[in-house]
Amino acid sequence: MQPLFRSTRSDSPSLSRRAVVGMLCGVLAALPLAACGAATTTTSRAGPETSAGAVRSSAGAIQTRTTAPTTAAGSASKAVASPGTSGSVDFWSLYAGSAAFPKVTALIQQKHPGLRVDFVQINAAADLVTKLVAAVTGGNPPAGVYITAPFFRDTARFLAPLDSFIKRDATLIDVDDFLPIGLQASTINGKVYGLPMEVAVRGWWFNRPSLAAKGVRLPVGSGAPTKPTLSELADMGRKLTAPGAHPMYGLFVDRTWWDILIYVFGFGGKFLDDQQATCLLDSSQAVAGMQQAFDFVVKDQLGPSTGAVLKHAQDNDIAMALGNAALAQNFRTLPNGADWDTGPVVMGPAAPMTYAFVHHGGILQGTSNPEAAWTVLYEFTGKDAEPFWMDANGWPTARQSYLNLWIKDGVAPPTTRQNVLAWAKAAPLVTFPVGYNGNIDPAIKKIVNQAIAGQLSVKDMAAQAAQQVTALLQKT
Repeated sequence: MQPLFRSTRSDSPSLSRRAVVGMLCGVLAALPLAACGAATTTTSRAGPETSAGAVRSSAGAIQTRTTAPTTAAGSASKAVASPGTSGSVDFWSLYAGSAAFPKVTALIQQKHPGLRVDFVQINAAADLVTKLVAAVTGGNPPAGVYITAPFFRDTARFLAPLDSFIKRDATLIDVDDFLPIGLQASTINGKVYGLPMEVAVRGWWFNRPSLAAKGVRLPVGSGAPTKPTLSELADMGRKLTAPGAHPMYGLFVDRTWWDILIYVFGFGGKFLDDQQATCLLDSSQAVAGMQQAFDFVVKDQLGPSTGAVLKHAQDNDIAMALGNAALAQNFRTLPNGADWDTGPVVMGPAAPMTYAFVHHGGILQGTSNPEAAWTVLYEFTGKDAEPFWMDANGWPTARQSYLNLWIKDGVAPPTTRQNVLAWAKAAPLVTFPVGYNGNIDPAIKKIVNQAIAGQLSVKDMAAQAAQQVTALLQKT
């Protein structure tokens, strides 16, 4: 797989440290650290002084281990340069098998030779939460965890606030470099519980040859519109749509749960109220947005009624889509993947046709060495580690500096990478409530899928979703 970048990191701070640090307060309590056992080990070199191996536990998790440097006798070095640079930390994370892990562990080893970190890599976020609850209940929690946004608030109850660390080490971690939504997304009741790493943002993808074949002007380059509207996008989709035995669809519309929020927000709606106590999908704005998404597919037939965007992109039967920025990594695996590029922010009737959520790492309450856990966390999400994550996984990071580098030196797709940063800056932030995955997500997916199958009208779908989700919110 081609790397996303050809050069090294550059810096371009964006978020005001004074604005962030000014709101940070609180104290992080120190409590007991637990270790994770493993069954079998395979060792490989991860750096000049690093022994890194892949360890598979009986539960199926993959664990990558970076050990402290050893003396000739084989004992771990006890040299301590500063607080947080010695000790042992077990850190649970998603992205099992990512090529970034050996590089991140080697980076931590190089910068903190007295610190040993065991990265336990877990494939599914739901599995991570289940295992975490069991570990906390059993009094054996890890020191840190990295989890995706839909699961963050289910795990935040186990996390320690980071405010005092961030205030103390604002310069060290370059808090100014995080995109503003990064810390906003992990702030609960005025306290910050996570450092951001990935931004999941939606935007406009288009296939260059498909547009050229129909004589449709590319939405990038000199003279291209800077603020296209959804109405203009639909007009383009109509010109690009060609029915027949082998149809070409002008605009892929993802009506499944989550991505239909693109239309909810673009029409001025929201998923939940600010207190996360009431579902707002039955508002007139949200209903209008979801109705438009369904009309594009059912009435106008601009997009296929079934199938995933990547399968259609591989079959070369769609010309445009509103979808996840992380599709860049998936497109890169397709023979025609480099044909896909990103357009500017599309404006809906009331707001940009986008939304974003942010994935975070945090420190568990119950660590005997919070300084070491903090060191691993800020390195894991740090500017030096960002290239490894973005090269290996493809999604936009939460740091302005590396997005700037990606724009300058990244590898297509997309070619017009600056549009992804524009999406992230324009996108409203979505956070998910406690109990979302166990209760709310299954309920709302069932209702939306019934509407996609033609068993519910959009209005009834919205009413049922709002009613059921609000009831579940009140229970949790």
